[in-house]
Amino acid sequence: MATTIVDRDKGYAKFIRAILGSERVTVRVGVLSGGDAQHVGSNLTVGEVAKIHELGLGVPARPWLRPVVDGQRNIIRARIKRAAQEVARRGVSNVDAMGLVGQSIVNDIRTRIRAGIPPELAASTKASKGDNKDTPLIHTGQFIGSITHEVEVKGGKRAQAAIKAVAGAIKTKDKAVKTFIKKAKTV
Repeated sequence: MATTIVDRDKGYAKFIRAILGSERVTVRVGVLSGGDAQHVGSNLTVGEVAKIHELGLGVPARPWLRPVVDGQRNIIRARIKRAAQEVARRGVSNVDAMGLVGQSIVNDIRTRIRAGIPPELAASTKASKGDNKDTPLIHTGQFIGSITHEVEVKGGKRAQAAIKAVAGAIKTKDKAVKTFIKKAKTV
């Protein structure tokens, strides 16, 4: 016996594509705008110090970024999915939603650094440090404090027009979607 399933989408898929697809929102995480600052106690920038330790250029590699982004890919995807749901269900802006995703990744990176990234520091390095003398990558707090996120938006006006067009065509009983449509029409 064959079963037929009919999906009668009355505009919801188009609505979601308009919200999430027309306006390209990306989040960057790492040592970004503060990377040009002079690193305390050296003639390098904070960005250069970050790259040296991430890649092991002349020092033992202590990757602080790649293991979080690559090792938690499924967790990050789940966070992005939850962010998209917040945009669709509650009318949270996609910029704010992706900002929360970015901040969560920053927190994961900082947690990794505070836990100590192997290999252990050399005795000479430990002797030259004050507090946190056993924890690699933490001396003054400048580097860990420079790890941030930025949200970038492309296609803003086109996205707003698409949302208005789609929102005007949708008929729904879902209260959250109705609220979002009302907000979208006033943008």
